[in-house]
Amino acid sequence: MKAMVERIFQWFGGVVAVLARRTATASVNSTCFYTAYQPDVPENI
Repeated sequence: MKAMVERIFQWFGGVVAVLARRTATASVNSTCFYTAYQPDVPENI
């Protein structure tokens, strides 16, 4: 029983790690796209 619980926790931890990495990657990519495109500011402002 203890081995089964440990295996479930290990599997769940792996799933959480993958989801965290994908979420972080998506967040960084969207922020990078937003900051990479900055329109030119007119000089008379």
